[in-house]
Amino acid sequence: MLDELQAGVRDLTISSPYDAAGRYQISRDGTIAFAGLNLADRSEADYATGIAEIRSKAEASRTAGVELELGGDRFAASAGGSSEGLGFLAAIVILLLAFGSLLAMGLPIVTALFGIGTGTAVVTLLANAVTMPSFTIQLVLMLNIGVGIDYALFIVTRYRQALAKSAEPAAAVELAWTAASPCLQQPNRGVSQC
Repeated sequence: MLDELQAGVRDLTISSPYDAAGRYQISRDGTIAFAGLNLADRSEADYATGIAEIRSKAEASRTAGVELELGGDRFAASAGGSSEGLGFLAAIVILLLAFGSLLAMGLPIVTALFGIGTGTAVVTLLANAVTMPSFTIQLVLMLNIGVGIDYALFIVTRYRQALAKSAEPAAAVELAWTAASPCLQQPNRGVSQC
């Protein structure tokens, strides 16, 4: 199968466990081995073609008594739904309960979506110049959901606490804002201390 792949898939490099240099790719008991397949840089269409050829050769090579599996990002099945979507639905319900208003609930959601769009665009542009880990987009999503939604809940909690202590609404806003932003309490502090 590896020989057929080498002959049939353009610009494919294979590190085989059957080569002298690949002896470390076989388990000590000799029951498990792996081969590394490296597709040279190519267009997405050429990647799809190469992956399809590898899949079909692997399927054709399956025999009784031998288990053959393909690993790596290109062969992984998609997980289906997104946990971020469920997080947004939960955030909408929590914000609606906390704020009691559709308009007030919408502002942190819109802020988070704007941050996600901007962050994803910046990361996508940077990925053309710098190698990024595969989880970078998920990290952007997580941070923007946290900043856009959790920070809004933090400010509202401080506002409600100030109102409960019989402060006027304008004073409660000021207290909530200064509690959320320590640098506003002492404007003479340097940026590095904030």
